Amino acid sequence: MFSDESLTFIAEQAVERGTGARGLRGILETLLCDTMFEAPKIDGLIRCEVVVVEDQDVPDRNKLEITKVVSPESHTSAGVNQERSSLSASVI
Repeated sequence: MFSDESLTFIAEQAVERGTGARGLRGILETLLCDTMFEAPKIDGLIRCEVVVVEDQDVPDRNKLEITKVVSPESHTSAGVNQERSSLSASVI
């Protein structure tokens, strides 16, 4: 699931690179590569959420973050488990 802000961010990255639709595909492939292989192995995965967050390592820079949301039934702890991974704008 992509937030509206993350889709805008991805489109802006493609425009900055002057890559057009192929660039969008490349950015999405880079962003989702690890998730594409990890997701089938995660028990109880409900969804993956892509959002834009502020990069704590680089001032005035944002990055995309993927949160994998897992159902509580697949874990012993109560509540929904969330595992986060991120990809900075400089990488995509």
